[in-house]
Amino acid sequence: STDEEVTFPAFAQEYLGDVVSRVVRRLPRTVHYKMSLPKAGVVGLPADLGGVPLGQTLSQLGYADGSTMSVVGTSPHESNWPAFEAVKHPLEAFLGDKAWPPCSNLG
Repeated sequence: STDEEVTFPAFAQEYLGDVVSRVVRRLPRTVHYKMSLPKAGVVGLPADLGGVPLGQTLSQLGYADGSTMSVVGTSPHESNWPAFEAVKHPLEAFLGDKAWPPCSNLG
């Protein structure tokens, strides 16, 4: 399978970007993956492109304290998807407190 899934307890007031940074710290290679939330969309993409922005809290995404959260990662080497869907650049922007995407015509 080209997908890897990480499941852990959610904290409602935590930002999705903080969750993704924890995943990347534990599994460094995943910074180049496309990450998604089941039934929500690609992590890091703007909402108007069907994505889930990193600046949303887990409560805004429907997670309550202690509920189970899953993040699915898809390797760039085992599948075919646009490079701009990788979590690396949106995560760097989130951690650096910069706007993402850097332009209005992403995708």
